[in-house]
Amino acid sequence: MRDILSGIDSETTYSVHNEIFEGESNYIRITSSDETKESNDLFEKIRNNSKRLDAILNINSGCDVTISRITDKHLESFPGIKANRGDGVFVLNSQEIKSLQKELSKYEKSLLKTFIKNSDIGQFEYRASENYLLYIQWDENKKNIPNLISHLSKFKPILQDQVVRYEEPSWPWYTLHRPREQAIFESELKILVPYRCKLNAFAICEEPIYSSRDVFFLTNKIKSKINLYAITAVLNSKLIYYWLFHKGKRKGDTLELYNTPLSEIPINERITSNSKLLEKKAIEIASCKSENKNCKNIVAELDSLIYKLYDLTFDEVLIVDPDFCLSKKEYEAIKL
Repeated sequence: MRDILSGIDSETTYSVHNEIFEGESNYIRITSSDETKESNDLFEKIRNNSKRLDAILNINSGCDVTISRITDKHLESFPGIKANRGDGVFVLNSQEIKSLQKELSKYEKSLLKTFIKNSDIGQFEYRASENYLLYIQWDENKKNIPNLISHLSKFKPILQDQVVRYEEPSWPWYTLHRPREQAIFESELKILVPYRCKLNAFAICEEPIYSSRDVFFLTNKIKSKINLYAITAVLNSKLIYYWLFHKGKRKGDTLELYNTPLSEIPINERITSNSKLLEKKAIEIASCKSENKNCKNIVAELDSLIYKLYDLTFDEVLIVDPDFCLSKKEYEAIKL
């Protein structure tokens, strides 16, 4: 034991700090020395001629929804409230909306927003939830939303308790905790990202849509006109899955796509000169998925283009994708 702790034991393998911990976030990386050399060379190549995603796009989470629905814990903690498990507070299902809408003014109805959940997003596709979000901001005048106040008043003790817990006395109990900038959700074009997923799932969205914090939104920076379809094509690729699996944040085999790992994704600068080709493939795949058609071949074509975009050799492709379907000659014949 003394020899091990002293660093002189001949049967013990020792690693320096930077072989185990990486970056400012100190991600834990444990690999053999051979794997480390091979992987580091490949990851360095992926970084070459690339910019971080956060240098190209804005990355924002959805709203901090105070309470979506009533849970058993709420009922146990607040036995006096007249509510049932599953009752919608800020997130309401279609039946609750139907019942509530009878009493709402035109303005109050405008605060009911199309909602999307983490589980509603896949690669190149999404489906809006049947639920709606009450999008009430801090500066909302209570006099303008009497019927929504009436609805939320049923849960007032719970909502006021949240204000106390967060120690934010200026936060109106009837509003969302962090509504975020409305422009994020109303933008004409954005990429939706689930916080947790088995695969790297990124979907283009062209309609106003809102979410809670389990969804992230990628939007263009001011005065920027980056092709978001092309970005989506890259982000859904096997290459970026490989990056996120090894360089991102995971819980088991589940990717955690929050701000930091998203920010660090390398986007090759040649995407601009190849944006039309990548956009075309992304649209083809999205169209196939919407029609429930098999898009396996188009996805394989796109992955091959992404490998070329990042200038990977055939041997490097096989590290990322051991089941790669092209021969070396076929792959080397691809031109961008």
